[in-house]
Amino acid sequence: MPLAGNVFLSVADHDKAETVAAAQELASLGYTIYATRGTATVLREAGIKARAVFRISEGRPNALDLIVDGDIQWLVNVPSGANPAKDEVIMRTEAIRRGLPITTTVRGLQSAVEGIKRLRTLKTCEVLSLQEYNRKTGHGHA
Repeated sequence: MPLAGNVFLSVADHDKAETVAAAQELASLGYTIYATRGTATVLREAGIKARAVFRISEGRPNALDLIVDGDIQWLVNVPSGANPAKDEVIMRTEAIRRGLPITTTVRGLQSAVEGIKRLRTLKTCEVLSLQEYNRKTGHGHA
């Protein structure tokens, strides 16, 4: 996950309220938030700065423009039903092509934000296999 930069949020209506706290954390961590108009409206009503963009099928600028121009470092796209499905496939495909991290659930967003906060505090992170972890902590058998 990027420890700084711009994040794009597009969240299903039924998940918007749950997304507000994570977006507030992102803003407080210094991220610039871009969002589809509906998501941006909910965030702004909660006092969070969000730059609104169109859905891909509705106009420009949109998420695809942001991805192609290198203006976002993280894509958060929680599916919102059949209508935006084409847009979601287009933007996720382009994000994958460009190696952008993609988060597709509110729980995943919340966990990522928590991880970013902890990583910033710890300043380092080491990935270990379970066996390596057990050896380092003394819980493994010799």
